Amino acid sequence: MLKTVVMGGSLGGLTAALFLRETGCRVAVYERSATPLVGLVGAGIVLNPATVRYFDSHSGADIQSMSISARWVRYMDSHGTIATAQPCAYRFSSYNAIYRALLDEFGSNDYHLGAAITGFDQDGQGVTAQFADGRQQRCDLLVCADGFGSTARRLLLPEVQLGYAGYVAWRGIVSESEVSAATFAELQEAITYHLMPNSHVLVYPIPVMDRAPG
Repeated sequence: MLKTVVMGGSLGGLTAALFLRETGCRVAVYERSATPLVGLVGAGIVLNPATVRYFDSHSGADIQSMSISARWVRYMDSHGTIATAQPCAYRFSSYNAIYRALLDEFGSNDYHLGAAITGFDQDGQGVTAQFADGRQQRCDLLVCADGFGSTARRLLLPEVQLGYAGYVAWRGIVSESEVSAATFAELQEAITYHLMPNSHVLVYPIPVMDRAPG
């Protein structure tokens, strides 16, 4: 049985861990955050094929229950009036919903929080992962899925540096109960844009998932 360590316990790491476990690997996931990632990362997510790859291939996973459909792309002018609209077929979810569903599938026994991998060495027989607390873990395969600030990328590709793309994204969530009925009617089942000089606003519905994973 191939012993596998997954470095990073977010959506990519959990998806890789689930598929690897199905092939017969013994998989352990190590996440540097000391607490579950619900509420800490992201807000809304468009359900592209990579995001729901695991759910698409497993009949027991219900994508409908963890997502909301959008039937319109709308553009709103500066007066709050819908200037134009066209039909679409998008589905949206929240980071919390997808993370919780993947973690529920994987389980908590081999999912380790507060376990930051800070380095690794590879030889002909496998990989030794080194943790921030000084311990080591030997494995046959190390999967590096530790996000945009990846320690693995820095170690493997030290010449690659993050570069500012020239913009800032502000993300937030507003409860349905905090908007008027008229506003909700305009925004539900739609992805709504407002364009302005050098910027834009984008609004779409996401499901509420309050229960902690595990």
